[in-house]
Amino acid sequence: MTNVVSPKDSENLPTFDEIYQEQAGYVYNLALRMTGNPADADDVYQEVFIRVHRFLGTYRGDGLKTWLRRITSNVFCTQIKKKQRETPEEEVGTELPTIEGEPGALLEDRELGEKLTVALDSLGTVMRAAMILRGVEGLSYQEIADLLEIPVGTVRSRLSRARLQLLSQLEGPR
Repeated sequence: MTNVVSPKDSENLPTFDEIYQEQAGYVYNLALRMTGNPADADDVYQEVFIRVHRFLGTYRGDGLKTWLRRITSNVFCTQIKKKQRETPEEEVGTELPTIEGEPGALLEDRELGEKLTVALDSLGTVMRAAMILRGVEGLSYQEIADLLEIPVGTVRSRLSRARLQLLSQLEGPR
């Protein structure tokens, strides 16, 4: 049995056009932060709205941004998997210690915002996605693991490595 909205309930749900008009900016910005470049963000963005159109009938009406974030993350993960099949990524090494503080808070500081953006762009796609989902979107480790379809330990490891790389780049040469 699928979770399809009944005709009675569908009267209260937004239409595709309403979703697109209200959420297109959010989806594109999320895709851009995850991918790190406009060309890949465009691909993710287009695929997200193709899926929204295709699966709008399965939307239950609760948490539109959550639904869109899940679709965007799924499309992004599919894109990563496709690229990994083409060029395999290095295996994740040993787990590194966690550093206190989340980089998402740094985005609020305008002086560091540009440096942080450059530093985020230098991360690998999987680490950047985990950082965006944790630091900017505020998801838990378990939610990130579910979205990226990886174990929680891998999420912790990637976030730890990403934090170290970000701090190294933000501190600059000593």
